[in-house]
Amino acid sequence: MDAFTAEDRLLRRNHRARLRDQLSAWGRVSEPAASLWTDSTGISSTGINSAGIKSPEFPDHDANGWSSTSDERIPCRELSRKLWHILPGYLILGVPVVRSFEPFHSHLCLVIVVLTMALSALSLIYARCFRRPGERDWRISVCAFAATGLLPLLAFPGHCELALTALVILSLGDGAAALGGQWLHGPKLPWNSKKTVAGMLSFFCCAAPAAAWVYWANADSGGTFLVALICALVASATAAVAESVPSPINDNVRVGVTGTLSLLLTHWCCS
Repeated sequence: MDAFTAEDRLLRRNHRARLRDQLSAWGRVSEPAASLWTDSTGISSTGINSAGIKSPEFPDHDANGWSSTSDERIPCRELSRKLWHILPGYLILGVPVVRSFEPFHSHLCLVIVVLTMALSALSLIYARCFRRPGERDWRISVCAFAATGLLPLLAFPGHCELALTALVILSLGDGAAALGGQWLHGPKLPWNSKKTVAGMLSFFCCAAPAAAWVYWANADSGGTFLVALICALVASATAAVAESVPSPINDNVRVGVTGTLSLLLTHWCCS
């Protein structure tokens, strides 16, 4: 009886020890990916070892170029920055609706200048709400945004549609590229591993329809919708490519200059 009891206690101790080891192993897995395989080096299929360190051999995208980042949340500061970036674009979309009312009917160019300067001043005053940690070219971004609308307006005061179209491409296109790239992920661009195909397509798909509407609805010369569509497609496509190119030049400068110049050139060719 005593021998049987001792043997039974030993079996129970061994069983509890195995159970503790199993629970300890499960406890080291901090996410639902516990069922993923782990090779002999202790690195799982996500590239994270048992110490929680990501192996450099596992990039943020798989062998097919698709992003493997599972965290799709965008920081509040970054989201506020992009929403502020696309705000002028949404305001511009409503210009054709209010053009028949004062002061827009008689002083549209002045209204554009005043609103552009006001938004630029607010961007500089509340820079701490939008600026990324360590960012030093926020003033350049703001000035480039303002220049994209003001320079075409000063150069061609009789064609306010050019300034509004250039602004809406920069505002909606660049903002959509950032949000679409961070939310949708997808394959990386061959010429820039920091940009995605989804981001560039988001730029074009958001900017082109908006630019066509703004150009056509604000053209005082009575241009056809086909001309507006051609100008919008060319300007949006070139601006999307400019935004995706790796360059030390500020995004707003690249997109603003490229989009405006291609828009002016296409407008001149189709007129």
